[in-house]
Order: sequence, then structure tokens, then C-alpha cells
Amino acid sequence: WGKIAVINSVNVEVSGNEVAGYRGMSGCSQNDSYGCAGGDGVGIRVQDCISCSVEENEVYAIHGGLGGSSNIHGGPGGHGIGILISQGMNPLVSGNEIWDIYGGDGGGHAQFQLDGVRGNAVGIQLTSTQVASLHARGPDDAGHTNVPPGRLNKLVTEVVNLDAGDI
Repeated sequence: WGKIAVINSVNVEVSGNEVAGYRGMSGCSQNDSYGCAGGDGVGIRVQDCISCSVEENEVYAIHGGLGGSSNIHGGPGGHGIGILISQGMNPLVSGNEIWDIYGGDGGGHAQFQLDGVRGNAVGIQLTSTQVASLHARGPDDAGHTNVPPGRLNKLVTEVVNLDAGDI
């Protein structure tokens, strides 16, 4: 589910945490079929939550799970997601630093040379969420000033009045 998970709650604040080193589960391997998908690796998951906030956290080194292997086709890798907000209302996501998020590798194969696809890497994902506010630290609050490639950092955006179909 995630390194930190808040489920079916009201007015919960997740703040000031260092969330690191989480990997989704590996997918199952099958002999004569497709390998199973790797599990998603999520740093902070907030689901079915009203007026919850995720503020001033550091989220890094999050990996999607490895896809399962097969004789026919390897399974897809799981997604790596820094912060996942789903099926909530009025969440606030502010001042978080997110970096080194990776999708899981696709599973291997034995016969037909068809590897599973790699999972996606996402810093912040909102799904079926209404009236959201996203804020990040500005350049003057610099935590990491020299950002290496592949590192998600300093997302500065604001999204308000979203309907479920807008995401």
C-alpha cells in the first residue's frame, strides 16, 4: 500500500517525515503464460480522505516492483509514486521534496524475447480527487539546487476545483 498510508479518514496531517527506501512487491512468475505485474511502490498514500494534508515531507528512493517472468512474456513493472492522493476531497499537498522515484523493471522471458515494460515514475498523482491544492517550495527555499537527471524536484503548481473527470 505504501510506506505511509492514510485510509478512510478526515482531517489528517502527514507532515515532517522522511519517507525513503520502499519497493513494490515483485510480480508472480508463470511457466506458460504472462508474468504478473509488479506492485506499485508508493511513498505516501492518502485514500478516501476528506481535508487531509501532506506537507513538508521528504520522499525519495521509491521503486515500483519487478514484473514477473515467464516463458512467453514478462509482466510489466509496477509504478513508482512519491505521493498518491486518491478518491479524496479537499486535500492539500504542500512543500514536499520528492526525488529518485523509479518505475519497476519489466519481467524477463525465456523463449520469445519479449520483456515486460517498465513501470512509470510519478512524483505526485491525484486520482478521482475533488478540490485539490498543490504547492511546492519556491526557488528561494532551495533544498537541492543542483538536481541530477532523473530526479523529481521542486514541482511548483497549483490545481484547484478539479472534478473527477479532469484528472
